[in-house]
Amino acid sequence: ELMGEQYRLLGKALDRLSLGRAFLLQSFDSAQDDCHDELCHPERSRRRSRTITQAAQYLDQAVADLREAGAQEFVVRGLLARAALFRVPHEFDKAWTDLKEAHEIAARGEMRLHLVDYRLEACRVFLAELSLPLDSRSLADSGSLLSSVQEHAELSAGLDSRSLADSGSLLSSAR
Repeated sequence: ELMGEQYRLLGKALDRLSLGRAFLLQSFDSAQDDCHDELCHPERSRRRSRTITQAAQYLDQAVADLREAGAQEFVVRGLLARAALFRVPHEFDKAWTDLKEAHEIAARGEMRLHLVDYRLEACRVFLAELSLPLDSRSLADSGSLLSSVQEHAELSAGLDSRSLADSGSLLSSAR
């Protein structure tokens, strides 16, 4: 009976994770518009905002349910998806928090493919932070960006002394 309940919870959590990722991908599609100004396409901007909200609701619930079900390998997937979500509205501190937890779980569980996914998403977050216009970043934000990137680089470097350049061999060995 207890295992049956855990499997039901896991199934619901994975459904929510899939829905959250689908809404996340939809928000990425709407972010690719030529005009990013809300004045150009106010309805498109509202729709994107609703899509991000729906993705956040599904992903938050999925991560909570996956933790409750005790499925660590899937918690990592949820955290990585949520980090990608936080990248969209430029909530980088939240993204780094989820990435750090995903890294800890994946490293502890020797989930090599998830470690590659972690590195890829960490690069995406880092590049998204760098792409912000200078006027929207203060000097203090630059310092916190540098320290968070340095912290995550140290985490990555601590993985059996592998660098980001080794991700290709790590990926092939994980398969």
